[in-house]
Amino acid sequence: MHVLRNDIRAYAWGSHTALPELLGLQPSSRPQAEMWLGAHPDSSSATDDGRSLAQLVDAQPVPMLGADVHRRFRRLPYLLKVLAAAQPLSLQVHPSDQQAQAGFAAEEAAGVPRDARHRRYKDPYHKPEMLIAVTEFEALCGLRRPEDAFRVMSGLEVDHPRWQVLLAALRTGTGGIGTVFRDLLRDPDPTLVHPLARAAHARRTTGSAHDAAYTTVIDLATAFPDDMGVALSLLLNRVTLAPGEALFLPAGNVHAYLHGTAVEIMASSDNVLRCGLTSKFVDVEELLRIVDFTPLPVPWVRPLQMATGGQAQVLRYAPAVDEFGIDMLQVAGTCTAPSLTGPRILLVLDGGLLVSTQHGSTHVGRGGSVFVADDEGPITVSGSGRAVLASVPVGSQQTVPVPAPSLPVGG
Repeated sequence: MHVLRNDIRAYAWGSHTALPELLGLQPSSRPQAEMWLGAHPDSSSATDDGRSLAQLVDAQPVPMLGADVHRRFRRLPYLLKVLAAAQPLSLQVHPSDQQAQAGFAAEEAAGVPRDARHRRYKDPYHKPEMLIAVTEFEALCGLRRPEDAFRVMSGLEVDHPRWQVLLAALRTGTGGIGTVFRDLLRDPDPTLVHPLARAAHARRTTGSAHDAAYTTVIDLATAFPDDMGVALSLLLNRVTLAPGEALFLPAGNVHAYLHGTAVEIMASSDNVLRCGLTSKFVDVEELLRIVDFTPLPVPWVRPLQMATGGQAQVLRYAPAVDEFGIDMLQVAGTCTAPSLTGPRILLVLDGGLLVSTQHGSTHVGRGGSVFVADDEGPITVSGSGRAVLASVPVGSQQTVPVPAPSLPVGG
């Protein structure tokens, strides 16, 4: 078992208080946006023996990962993060495995430097993601149905000639969402943003079923006054997650995180194509090739309750991906964690826990984390606290379905 020291990313959209509070520190003078836990080459966790986690995995891949995970991935296939958003992140989408492999190979062959601003594919891996709210969390996630987008947008009296053209396109049927999305990106008009925000403010003051979406327009226009992502936000599902609720973001899903603290896990990749709410490079045509324009319901992840044989409630979040899953442990006593093998990372969110394997024990306090290798076998956890345990799925385990909550969709 290895105690981890994890990198904090100081992006401008981060919070001055959320991550310091988790780690038991004073508020930061700089915004702290993400804490990375894993062996990502850009920012591997450090371990208690002075080596990085990436170096440990490279030195002993089979004992660390297990034979099955090593055969399938040749690396630690997931990256765990704590995300603390005080301001909106960019509107973005991630490629599929095939798209990432082809895009990476093409840019390598063309000699595009991996650190170039216009580089689109940093590695040959896809990047499906799952987000679990720690606090109430606001997000934009996936395209609305055209009729739903029309209801939201037609409630605004926008004094701009472009607006009626966009509404007319939404009336054309299932392809209307894609038509409007492409039009806003291929022919951007920053003069639309101010009248759109003014209309949203006027409509919100009179009350509307879509107040959350209109409030988002106002907030985004304040932060990004010339960005077409402000208008694009109305095409996306506006969701509010209560603590413990989760979203899965597959390839092609357009999304943006707006506000809150969450645990995020993803396939270990840095492939992001942005489409708005950013000063970073945007490749419109490549982005439009990657986006899945199929309107779908909000991709909630419904947790399953695991049988632990101990004094804990364990909820398993298991989206349909090979690289990762998460168990949320609420411990008041002693239990055996249900993820028995493979490379595991445990992060304590509240309280303190004694984490034990056949190789030894260590106490992990709030904000602390450990890596447990495959060859250490099952994990026993004791104490009082709440933790997340990241792992690689390895077939079926005994589960008891939890009744699905009534999950909110705002605006």
